[in-house]
Amino acid sequence: MFHTPKSMESLMQWIEKLNGGERAVAMVAAGMAWNLASDTVEDYLRRQALGHDEPAVEFATEMQVVP
Repeated sequence: MFHTPKSMESLMQWIEKLNGGERAVAMVAAGMAWNLASDTVEDYLRRQALGHDEPAVEFATEMQVVP
């Protein structure tokens, strides 16, 4: 559904092509996505270390826009 960049450098190059306002929003969204991914992986690893098999995070089946 979405392109997955091969590196942080390629992501930043793509973001730099955007205009000022779009670039600012893209940087915020990229940072939020990074934080979510990092927290999700850390939680998964922590739960695996404790022997928990059930997923700790439920993922939405559709994107939601938050004002």
